[in-house]
Amino acid sequence: MEKVLRIILPLLALVLAYLIYQTIARPVKEQQRIERREDETKKRLLQIKAAQFAFKNRHSVFAEDFNVLLNALKTDKVPVVRQDSVRSDSGIRVIYDTSWIPMFRVAFPEGNVYIDSLPYVPESGGTRFVLNAGLIEKNMTMVPVFEVYDPKPYKDGMSLRLGSMTEAVFSGNWE
Repeated sequence: MEKVLRIILPLLALVLAYLIYQTIARPVKEQQRIERREDETKKRLLQIKAAQFAFKNRHSVFAEDFNVLLNALKTDKVPVVRQDSVRSDSGIRVIYDTSWIPMFRVAFPEGNVYIDSLPYVPESGGTRFVLNAGLIEKNMTMVPVFEVYDPKPYKDGMSLRLGSMTEAVFSGNWE
């Protein structure tokens, strides 16, 4: 009997130690996973913001739909006007040179964004962000606004949101 106890008790101690470790490690790993997903979601929301402002610079309003926004990023071009001054005997002459660059390059100069993934919440299994845009009146002037948010937040009541449909605010609720 003593030999059996010498074998079983150390094994039982190892099993109990492992179970205690898992009890502590599981919530820590879950919190790390939540933070990683929130960071990726914030990054994606800021990419959507950059795309929306590139769209607004070209069309004077924000895109109301991801299909319109993505199509514009893929096909629209934005004028870039360069102004040079040239001195001559008759004075200073101003020369304007207009070139066109893709809207994608205006929104994402670094070029490392896969735009077809913009509508999707990271690590959500295909959940799409909700995008709203429109005009609100501020000081007797119509102001374009947009709002984008995660419809199924990972943590209840903690939906990450960027912009507002009632105020001319373009920051996130985490900033």
